[in-house]
Formats: sequence, structure tokens, C-alpha cells
Amino acid sequence: MDEHIENLFDDVVNELSEKVKKYPNENTYNMILKQIKFVQGCLMNKRNIFTELNGRELNFNVVASKNLSGSEINLQKKISEIAVYLSEL
Repeated sequence: MDEHIENLFDDVVNELSEKVKKYPNENTYNMILKQIKFVQGCLMNKRNIFTELNGRELNFNVVASKNLSGSEINLQKKISEIAVYLSEL
């Protein structure tokens, strides 16, 4: 994982963590955060994401695109960039 992608994951995790703290009853942020952390952990530990998923699917990008508001466009773009990166693996 190159430095740009590492920083991108860190930024998204930090932003989502702040959202979870600020809006603890909003499950969308927490669900996206858990999936992003899962993927980040797999990549950092050189584990195969799809094997680790064991048949489950990632949907963080779809949830983000449907549920994040217009004021969160930069966060949406970062999440989309992560999804594109994963699709190229």
C-alpha cells in the first residue's frame, strides 16, 4: 500500500471517528468506519480481503454515496477513491 493510500485511509478513519463521536446514534458512520478499518487492517497485514470477508460483502461505498450529505462531499470522494483502489486489486 503506497503512502497516498495509507494517508487516505487514515484521513477517512479519523473523519468517520469524529462523526461517530459527534453523532453516536447515527449508525451509517459507524458501519462505514468498521468496514474501512477492516479493509485497512487487511491491507496493512497483507491479508486477502476477500478471504477474510468469508462470503460477506463490502458496501461502504454504496452506503456513503446514499447517506452522506452534500456538506460531506470531500469525505464521499475519499471513500470513493478507496473503493476504486480496492476494485483495482
